[in-house]
Amino acid sequence: MPDLVIDLERALDGIRGLVSDLEAYYWHHAENGLQEPKRFQISHWILQLSNRLAGLEGIVMHKGGMRLRLRGVSADEAKTLDEALAVLDRWVHEEDPFDDVLQTVASALVATDRIALRAAGGTADAD
Repeated sequence: MPDLVIDLERALDGIRGLVSDLEAYYWHHAENGLQEPKRFQISHWILQLSNRLAGLEGIVMHKGGMRLRLRGVSADEAKTLDEALAVLDRWVHEEDPFDDVLQTVASALVATDRIALRAAGGTADAD
């Protein structure tokens, strides 16, 4: 199976963007009467994504770079990792329905975990 080079900068930027979007979503809906349990959920989503962000940043620091070489990646796994990165390119808009945002965040958490689990075993790419 071939190697795959993955650039974690895309993932980090995506998570940062989602966290920022969720903060705006939280405050927009706080002003527009969103019920407290849902506001708490949003704050929990922000916490979960922030924790994933810190984890990926830790991998980058430990490995010494954003670009990591992953050894022995099957074509299916390469596709899955590419799809995971694409999930992190999604945005949340203040007017999005709550359940849609929940699905976006859930997908982002799964995607981030997939990327981090594989990236932790990577090595800094010299290219």
